[in-house]
Amino acid sequence: MKIILDEGAREGAIRVDLAWEVFFESKSSIPQGHGARLIPFTNWLWDELGKKAGYLNRNSGKELTLAIPALSQEALDFLLRIASFWADEVHVK
Repeated sequence: MKIILDEGAREGAIRVDLAWEVFFESKSSIPQGHGARLIPFTNWLWDELGKKAGYLNRNSGKELTLAIPALSQEALDFLLRIASFWADEVHVK
């Protein structure tokens, strides 16, 4: 499985760009503080990735795209770590 993080939204992509604003009320960064907002976002993304990716999912394809906003380096690192649990390869476009 290969996951591609792409700033352009495509059909069939998981829309992290929209979810990011809903969960964090920000377009590009992680909120400061103790991380309470990270948990609901991570749970949502984990659930979406579970539906479309992973070795145990027989219906998963070879490639999955996450539509992402332009992220700060800290936010991108956070997202890369989550995606790396689900795929051998994670690429940023």
